[in-house]
Amino acid sequence: MELCRIFGLPWRQGIRALAALALLCATMPLASPGFAADAGAEDAPVALPQITVEAQRQALKRTLDSFVKRITYAGPNTTLDPLALWRTPVCVQAVGLRADLQSMVETRLAEIVRLAKVPVAAAPCQANFVMVVTQNPEAMLDTWYHQFRHIFTAEPFVVRKFIAKARPVRVWYDLASMSSDGAPGDAANALISTSLAPAASVSGAAASRIRFNVVPVFRAVIAIVDTDQAKGLTLRQLTDYVGMAGLSKIDFDADLDGLGSAPTILKLFAPGHGDALPGLTEWDTAYLQALYSTHQDIAGQRFDIATQMLHSLAH
Repeated sequence: MELCRIFGLPWRQGIRALAALALLCATMPLASPGFAADAGAEDAPVALPQITVEAQRQALKRTLDSFVKRITYAGPNTTLDPLALWRTPVCVQAVGLRADLQSMVETRLAEIVRLAKVPVAAAPCQANFVMVVTQNPEAMLDTWYHQFRHIFTAEPFVVRKFIAKARPVRVWYDLASMSSDGAPGDAANALISTSLAPAASVSGAAASRIRFNVVPVFRAVIAIVDTDQAKGLTLRQLTDYVGMAGLSKIDFDADLDGLGSAPTILKLFAPGHGDALPGLTEWDTAYLQALYSTHQDIAGQRFDIATQMLHSLAH
C-alpha cells in the first residue's frame, strides 16, 4: 500500500452574505490536529423588501429540492424510495497512510459522523467505514473482492464494473434491509468479519403508497482514494469528501453543474469548483443533519430533507 503524498495547507473559506437569506458556504469548525482554522468575517445583512426575500427563499428551495434528488438518484422510478442510513454505530478506519496522518483522518471522519448525529463506535471496534488511500486502486479492490465476498454481494459484473470505473474516489456501499420500526437484521455485522449472520426476518407496519415497512441500512462502506487522480488536493478535502459520501448513498454521476453556485464538497472533482472547496460546507452539514433527522419510512423523505436544509441555510 503506497503512502499518501497529497499534503496541503487546509484553509477555511466563507461566502459573504448577499442578503438576509443568502447561502453561507462555510466549513465546520476544525478540531483535528494540524488543521488550520480561519474564522473569516461576514458583512452586515442588507434589508430587502419582503417580496424579494420570499422570491429568494423560493429559488433556494427549488435548488435544494434539485440537489437532494440529484445526489440520491438511483434510477427511474426510485425518487420516492427510502434513503440508506447508518442504524448501527460507525467504526472508522484509514488505510494506506503513515501513522500520524491515519490518526488525523480517523479523527476527522469521526467528527463528521458525530456532526450528522450518528453514533460512533467505542474503541476498540471492528471497522465498517474504511477510507483507503492507494496508488493502485484496481489491484487493491480486486484483492479485497476475492477476500471479502460477503461485502461485495452484488452480481459479479456489477462489482467488476465498479472496480474498472476510474474515479479519484470510489465508494462501495454494502447495504442490508431492516424493518422501519428498528427490528434487528444483519446490519450490525462488521466489515472485516469472516461471515455474515443470517438476516433476521423483517416485520413491521404494513407498507403503503406513502410509507415503507422495509428500509435500507448501511452495513459497511469502503472509500478508495486514487492518489494519482487526486493530486493537488489536500488530505482534508479528500477526507471531508469521503465523510459526506460515506454517510449518504451518493450518485457520483449526478450533474451538479446544473445547481449553479450551490456550495457542496461533492463538486470537489468538478472542473472549476475544486479550488474553492476547502472542505465540508455549511450546505453539506445541513444535508447530513437533515438526512438523519427525517423519517426513513416516508415517501416524502427527500422533500423533508430539502425543507429542513432551507430552514438551516436561509438565515
